[in-house]
Amino acid sequence: MKAGLTAARLLSLQTARHTSSSVGLTGPAVKLLLQHYQIDEKSVSRSGPKNNILKSDVLRFIEMGKLKPVEAPVAPAAVETAAPAPTVTPAVSVPSPQELLFGKGPATKFTDIPLTNIRSTIAKRLSASKQNIPHSYITVSVRADRLMKLRSELNAQEGAKMSLNDFVIKAVASALRVVPEMNVRYTTSGSVERLRAVDVSVAVATPTGLITPIIFKADQIGVLEISKRLKELAAKAKANKLQLHEFQGGSFTVSNLGMFGITNFTAIINPPQTAILAVGGTQTELNEELQPENRFRVTLCYDSRAIDELHAQQFLIQFAECVADPDLILAEAAHFDLAALL
Repeated sequence: MKAGLTAARLLSLQTARHTSSSVGLTGPAVKLLLQHYQIDEKSVSRSGPKNNILKSDVLRFIEMGKLKPVEAPVAPAAVETAAPAPTVTPAVSVPSPQELLFGKGPATKFTDIPLTNIRSTIAKRLSASKQNIPHSYITVSVRADRLMKLRSELNAQEGAKMSLNDFVIKAVASALRVVPEMNVRYTTSGSVERLRAVDVSVAVATPTGLITPIIFKADQIGVLEISKRLKELAAKAKANKLQLHEFQGGSFTVSNLGMFGITNFTAIINPPQTAILAVGGTQTELNEELQPENRFRVTLCYDSRAIDELHAQQFLIQFAECVADPDLILAEAAHFDLAALL
């Protein structure tokens, strides 16, 4: 009796093992058919190698029972049965950067500003300059302590208001006379003209745009005279009263943005000139002995077709020496004043 019970129990355990293991062996196609026809897998005869249900077993069961697919129940419309929707606080609309600047609406995204004749001319000349002239750049830091001290002393003695830019113009003129290879123009025929007169153009901002009145023979007059002429020319430029010969021509341009807090920048050459000096504002820096000193940076922009790198370096060296030792400028001015008296 025990042997019979034991054999029967082993058979039931093996059947249970096959049945339980077949659940995990049911393939996705078989599961889909069972679900689609709402068939209990226990009622399907198994013919798989591991007592699992094959797809053919399910299809045979469906054919024998002439079963039809069972449609899934459709939930009633949510509009009729759903509870009232909760009140939603509308999201805060964040304006775009364009709306902050120009407001809303397509008509306020921008404003057309027609160019004046002078602005149109400046745009054409600057575009042509960058397209046709190979610009090269050299930057140097210049010591300015002695120059600033001399300026304060002269202003106190003369009762004038000379700016650092007046001394910069004089230093540029002196350096151009020492390095005449920088005082040139590039002609439309592709030749280089060396100029006799040192006429320095100075960039002046006006309500209608940038203009460059000329300090003629800047190498032969003193700093005080340069200061007076520049003030007169700047006033005429802002009043739009400059005559053509007062701003057309020149051999070299100085553009100073130091008074606007600019420390370093590059400029665009004004043809037919071949160079322009971009002057930044003074800053206090530590020297090699860790002592504070006033310095400012200048960037020479030059036409590499007409000026080679060696002469550009020589010009900047001479300019830096005149600024660092302004006695050179005063001695030169005194020489020309004495020559004029004789």
